[in-house]
Amino acid sequence: ALRQAYACEPHAGPVHLALDALAGGRLVAAYPSGIPTVAAMLVLAFADREEAAVVLDQALAEAHRSGSLFAVAGVRTFRGYTLLQRGELVEAREELETASELQRMWGYGPGARIYPTSFLAATLIASGDLAGARRLLPDDEEPQLVTDGVRFWQNSKLALLVAEGRLEDALRTTELLRSRYGHVLLPAAGRWRSLAAEALDRLGRCVEARELAEEELKLARRWGAPGALGRALHVLGTLERADGLSHLREAVDVLADS
Repeated sequence: ALRQAYACEPHAGPVHLALDALAGGRLVAAYPSGIPTVAAMLVLAFADREEAAVVLDQALAEAHRSGSLFAVAGVRTFRGYTLLQRGELVEAREELETASELQRMWGYGPGARIYPTSFLAATLIASGDLAGARRLLPDDEEPQLVTDGVRFWQNSKLALLVAEGRLEDALRTTELLRSRYGHVLLPAAGRWRSLAAEALDRLGRCVEARELAEEELKLARRWGAPGALGRALHVLGTLERADGLSHLREAVDVLADS
């Protein structure tokens, strides 16, 4: 399911696989914070499905029932991410700060702690707290491994660089994401194209910016879920200036129920 989602296949197929895997609750009971459960849950979160929150509530109950601090920390990490995806920024920050502290207490390694760090930084950026996000994503601690956790980290770093106006640095991060993680086409999993388009536009490279924004919109339409589509429409419509009103109106319509 996650492989199909990252390949940006229409979301109905990956969602069906994820729900099928989760049916009956056995997967969640066996692995409340494990990769199989998280993979299925992420697909549902990327597709803006309410079932993602239901799965995480079930997983948290299982983690508490087992008494595992390890499992509770993992579940709360992805609860925070799902809240971020839904735009519930205050709740996401609280959940991710708690998850980070629980991971520290248990002794999670850096390869796992990078997830709440990345998600919390993205939450702070969306909340306008750039200084807080910068403390979490210092330039001198950039990870060198190629993992999905690092991919989330680099996407958060890209959003921070654009927000700070460090546009050339943002484009260098864009190239890193393109070269190392080009297999992840799904905009809901990382909106590097639209962020790079914003940077290019502010550098006066407007044609390149619109081409990249159009590419993300095409992928978002293929995926078909409203969150990624509304964001892509918003960015392209903004870059098109007066010519972008139709895209902005469509973004409002797409996100009306969110």
